[in-house]
Amino acid sequence: VSDCGVWRMESNNPESSTVGGIVGNMGNTSNIARCFASINASARYYLGGILGQSSGYSSEGSVKDCHANVALSAGNSIGGIIGSSNRIAVKNCYAEGEITATAPENEDYNQACYSTGGIVGNVATEYSSTTKIFSGNVANVNINIDDPNNTTGKVAAVHRILGFTGDELGTPSAREKGIENCYALAGMLVNGATIESADATTREGASIEANELTQSF
Repeated sequence: VSDCGVWRMESNNPESSTVGGIVGNMGNTSNIARCFASINASARYYLGGILGQSSGYSSEGSVKDCHANVALSAGNSIGGIIGSSNRIAVKNCYAEGEITATAPENEDYNQACYSTGGIVGNVATEYSSTTKIFSGNVANVNINIDDPNNTTGKVAAVHRILGFTGDELGTPSAREKGIENCYALAGMLVNGATIESADATTREGASIEANELTQSF
């Protein structure tokens, strides 16, 4: 899928899943390139500005050079570009807008994993490969947790670039090693607060000002 756009998409079905501005569910050998989506949607999970979910056991697929303007609300597994990814490449993408997560995975409030990110919400864990599959992405998406059932105050797997990654497991070998040159606008809010970071290889990305961006989306 390439060179297409969707303007002012509206989808309000809180029980749906695998919803995306361009593609809902895509196999891991497929590709999306140079697409734009403006989307206002609610779902149960697997909700993304471009792609709802990538599935399968190959990582040859990709989402590249895409731009999403989002207003997304779901329980969990929400991303400005992809809701849930089985490790396809995501490169040179830009997401802007608002995301709201309302329930953790499996309604487990001891872990409270909302799996929400400015670029990708949920990323499959890789223990050995160091291939840089998340590269050149920029997030400017305010992320909110609006869950009245969360009385523990715990919030996990909510970050500026990637939501759930192997880092959440607390095992060094599971740490996400596939990120490079990823950035978030310095004013981007995560649950009402800005995050300071200078490391463009982490799930938070490095903070950047709008006037520092060099590529027009």
